[in-house]
Amino acid sequence: MNILGINFGHPDAAAILLKEGEWLVGSEEERFKRVKHWEGFPSESILFCLNSTHISFDQIDFIAVAGDVTSNFFRKILFLWQYPNHLKKTKKAFGDFSKEWERHFPDWLLADKLRFVEHHRAHLASAFYSSPFEEAMIYSVDGSGDFSTSMWGIGKGNKIKIMGKTCFPHSLGLFYTAASQYLGFHEVGDEYKVMGLAAYGKPVFFDEMLKMFQCQKDGTFTLKNEFFKWDKPLIGEDNLYGYPTIPLFFSELWKVKWGNSRRPEEELSSIHADFAASVQKVFEYILMRRLNYLAGMSAVRNLCLAGGSIQNSVAIGKIKSLTPFKNIYVPCASHDAGISLGAAQWVHFQEGKGARTAAIFHSFRGKCFNDDEIKAVCIEKKCHFQEYNMEEIIHKAVAILLSGGIIGWFQGRAEFGPRALGNRSILANPSVPNIRDKLNLVIKNREKFRPFALSVLAEYQQEYIGHSDFLPFMEQVKGINEKGLKAIGAFFHIDNTIRIQSVRKEENALFHELITSFHKESGVPALINTSFNEKEPIVHSPGDAIDCFKRTGIDFLIMGNLLIQKLDIQ
Repeated sequence: MNILGINFGHPDAAAILLKEGEWLVGSEEERFKRVKHWEGFPSESILFCLNSTHISFDQIDFIAVAGDVTSNFFRKILFLWQYPNHLKKTKKAFGDFSKEWERHFPDWLLADKLRFVEHHRAHLASAFYSSPFEEAMIYSVDGSGDFSTSMWGIGKGNKIKIMGKTCFPHSLGLFYTAASQYLGFHEVGDEYKVMGLAAYGKPVFFDEMLKMFQCQKDGTFTLKNEFFKWDKPLIGEDNLYGYPTIPLFFSELWKVKWGNSRRPEEELSSIHADFAASVQKVFEYILMRRLNYLAGMSAVRNLCLAGGSIQNSVAIGKIKSLTPFKNIYVPCASHDAGISLGAAQWVHFQEGKGARTAAIFHSFRGKCFNDDEIKAVCIEKKCHFQEYNMEEIIHKAVAILLSGGIIGWFQGRAEFGPRALGNRSILANPSVPNIRDKLNLVIKNREKFRPFALSVLAEYQQEYIGHSDFLPFMEQVKGINEKGLKAIGAFFHIDNTIRIQSVRKEENALFHELITSFHKESGVPALINTSFNEKEPIVHSPGDAIDCFKRTGIDFLIMGNLLIQKLDIQ
């Protein structure tokens, strides 16, 4: 059975393809369109899925679309009666999937292939069906989707039992977004900045900020309406053209309590850092109360998590110490791109009732370019390159890293999800003094306080970092042991934490070989790994990589078995 899974009508539009329950390929539309968090119709991703697998449209059994306009119907009617401005714009924002499909693919008739899956059901499916657990508690939390803001259930075998949900506007995710906007971070996805800034402050506003929530004994809550504005639709009118927009959610009461909101161009102060720290503490407090209650509902100590709020890796890294859960799985794309996978998985088990496939521990499902294709682009863009075998490439890369150079690393299939995991990465030596500042200011062109991730050989992780949890998708921030601090302490975040990626040979043999060779020469079993981009989606093609290389301070570009220096660029 072949199932095409699609996220449409939300940011991070995407498409994936399942064959007999196995995830073959997938891509976010932003990689093709070069617009971050693209939320239009994912036409290029759909074509990629079919063309790269040589599966024709006629061979597709089901098209699983993440989103079901019939869910929470009466709650929606009540809300629209209070806020009628949402009605027309919401219809336009979500559009008509069938019409969009016909506009892009007029010769491919949908017939009876179409299946719609409620937003948070797709999130739950992406977490549980991708996990290694036979049984687990599942929790999804984000801003909003299909008028729900969270959902929880139990997964066992190939079944998911939904146990409850929270409905809009009572949203932990939108609280965090409102706080991000108040701090002057207005773009979709800017919540990362608040998480990083929080480490520089103290949660002095925690008690006052918590008053926005009316907390229940079971860990659920309602938001106090006077603190928020819900008069504008969450999805902008122009979303079908791909550019994500989001309204302001904080009310004037925030300004009364904490002063004027920060302007985006305004210098960050200690007050802003304290506010961010308070926001983060409130987020963690609410999340842990809910998880502790869910843990009390069952003896199961496996936990699967999904939803955009689960990208708060600082909070996720604290779950094992603050709740009874012992084992945690977060998929590679816990945000809305991942519901394309979850929708397909949900339909697979609802329609086919098949057996579970192997757990998903890598996300290399995107487009791949061979050496001849890479060479052709280099010639077209007038880049001189040196060609080596892969053993020589590893040797050259290690030498560059040891000398303090920064590498753009482009190999194999692109990652699916928001994080570069070793195939579309910028790599650096974590023991080089001031390397974090160089990466932020000269290459990524972003705020100085932003942290980076560390890709660590899994076999040395316990010894070097002090944590043995297998973390393939950079999904958790952890504290560091004395050995790690002594070796590369200057690289870690101000609170001596780091977001970790565990690297095993089974998932990425070439990346593992590179870090292993670097370890032999340096004594450090890890590399700085950040996404290969600069204020844009992660690079997708060799042309994207060359363009990013040209305009940033990256010292060397390695694509396949080709090495390019800055001097080789015309």
